[in-house]
Amino acid sequence: MSHEPGHEPDAVWTRTIIGIGLGLFGLVVFAMVITGLTLKWLIPSSPPTGTDQVWKLQNRVPGVQSNQAYERERIVAEERAFLKQYAWQDDAHTIARIPIERAIEIQSDPALRSRHATVDNRPQNAGPPLEDSP
Repeated sequence: MSHEPGHEPDAVWTRTIIGIGLGLFGLVVFAMVITGLTLKWLIPSSPPTGTDQVWKLQNRVPGVQSNQAYERERIVAEERAFLKQYAWQDDAHTIARIPIERAIEIQSDPALRSRHATVDNRPQNAGPPLEDSP
């Protein structure tokens, strides 16, 4: 193969191309290993994976916001208990709170509804009186 000056050679140097490719691959692997070791050094412990671990951690560490799922369950339980209680709504004992199931029974049965609620003795923020339906 003669080679004239100013022309490109006909042969491809495959060893050089393979060597450069392997060198680049090795450089990428080396960079990933260094990055992984650096991150492991900066962040030594892994975060908790389960909700039980998170809950235990929040009970031990002061200043951590409580678990929202447990907080929601507690609030819903309190609201359900509130809706099932009898109590007075005001200090004058003029407005009573009754369980919601009982209120639905009273409103659905015309014989149980109180007919003495007139415009004069109803609370000021109440709407117009409802007409009895047949």
